[in-house]
Amino acid sequence: MTGFEYAALIALSLVMGAQGIGKLLDIKLYAAALGRFRAFSPKHLNGVAIAWTSTELVACICLGLSAINMNPLVFKIGAVAAFLDALSYAILTVGTKLRGIEVMNCTCFGIYLPQRLSAWVIIQDFSMLTWTAWIFSKAL
Repeated sequence: MTGFEYAALIALSLVMGAQGIGKLLDIKLYAAALGRFRAFSPKHLNGVAIAWTSTELVACICLGLSAINMNPLVFKIGAVAAFLDALSYAILTVGTKLRGIEVMNCTCFGIYLPQRLSAWVIIQDFSMLTWTAWIFSKAL
């Protein structure tokens, strides 16, 4: 792994951690914010919030551990978790935007650092998708 790839791995671990911790700090408000996308049944919002947060924390921990000691299995688990997180967000935001639903907090960091769902957020989501796909390709 080159120095650039190593730095990208550490940075992605930190981003995943910031996202997961931001959600974990107030999981109930995060679940409520997810409800504004109108993509999940209200009775499943808490489970979706927990699953999404867990995925980001798994990605953070596994990618971070991989930066310390490159265990191929741990690296793959982290890379898959990060990619699934980014893919899910891209699907959620694009689908919500196409349905014309206004969302004031895209929920990337839970209730923290809110951004209105906009073309800029979708560009960010596809940038994350590209970044995580690239890291995933390194884990193969």
